[in-house]
Amino acid sequence: MPHTGLAALVRWHVEAYGVRPDDRATQMAAASYDACVWEVCRTWQPAPACSSCPTWCRLSPPDILRFFQQHAITLSFVPTPLAEGLLQEDWPAGLALRQLFTGGDRLVKRPPAGLRVPLLNHYGPTESSVVATASGPVSADPGVPIGIGPGDPRHAVYVLDEHGGLCGVGLPGELFIGGMGWRAATCAARA
Repeated sequence: MPHTGLAALVRWHVEAYGVRPDDRATQMAAASYDACVWEVCRTWQPAPACSSCPTWCRLSPPDILRFFQQHAITLSFVPTPLAEGLLQEDWPAGLALRQLFTGGDRLVKRPPAGLRVPLLNHYGPTESSVVATASGPVSADPGVPIGIGPGDPRHAVYVLDEHGGLCGVGLPGELFIGGMGWRAATCAARA
């Protein structure tokens, strides 16, 4: 991946989510997962602390919540299946967590009404330098669709029909993503 894509990802993340030097972030994703790059590199600027969640803890939503509490975590990326597990737990009072990011799979479960931590859903093939779209906070209201959001400013995102024309809102098509962070390859995914 080009360094410009990674640098743009870090800049976008810091600006979009108001990352501060006093934040405490997690490194939760496996090293083989592209989200790990996002987790580690987002701490370069403005250099919040990054705590690596132990492997035994990464598969247990109650242990993850305890880890958040013990380490005063304020920002965390949690892969979608684990994020959905966290949403089913009773959250301890007094968590410092101010933003919970997810991605890597289709998000189906919603946060419970009253959860004070916003859940932010992300989508992006590795070729887009990890994140291409972002949405959130995800609503607890079942009448509000869970989306992947618009493209972030680094990307152009279109849903195209079989002839390469733009699809109308809600119509199926192929998702095309381009812009900063892309290799010379193209990628399409079912929308």
